[in-house]
Amino acid sequence: MTDPIKIFYSKSSELRQTLEGIPDQIVTIRDGKERMAKGYLERAGHCLIATGADTRSSRLSAVYSDTPTLGVSFCPIVTKDKEEAKALTVWLNSVLTWLMLLNLRSGVKLTFPNWSHTMLRQIRLPDPDQCDLTPLLTCFEAIKHDVVGRLDSYLECPVREMIDQAAAEVAGISWSDVKEWRDVLAKEPTIARNIPGNSQ
Repeated sequence: MTDPIKIFYSKSSELRQTLEGIPDQIVTIRDGKERMAKGYLERAGHCLIATGADTRSSRLSAVYSDTPTLGVSFCPIVTKDKEEAKALTVWLNSVLTWLMLLNLRSGVKLTFPNWSHTMLRQIRLPDPDQCDLTPLLTCFEAIKHDVVGRLDSYLECPVREMIDQAAAEVAGISWSDVKEWRDVLAKEPTIARNIPGNSQ
């Protein structure tokens, strides 16, 4: 029997609060399923992006694990090393990515979108061969253990501001433009709960 492995199971905002996380579920590979498990384990990664989110209470769209792993509600992203994974974890939690994710949303509820692997592959990532990821990596090391605020308090969270500043620098986008996008995200109806016909 293959040794048990730890994976990311829950994406609860009460559990997932910091960029660097620890897998919360132990999975045992059943006899006869070793070959299938091997295929999954070969795709394990240090950076994992969420496949769904609550647009009010969610904190993270991606999480970093110091040990390559998998997730039930997270999809691993292939990176060449830990440094790239750390940088992408910051990028994927920035306003740039959140706006892309909300634009791709699907699912029964607008307030709880889901993203398929095909959708997630449409998210634009910085190419380490074309740009310097140092601002993202520096940001990660500075805030990796700091609590990231919920989406419904986006503008009140200094950690999110640091994330967005790093992403803006890497993307070559002015901070004034990114600040406007931050305002747009904070006022997005399903985040601000300003949905016509909804009393919440």
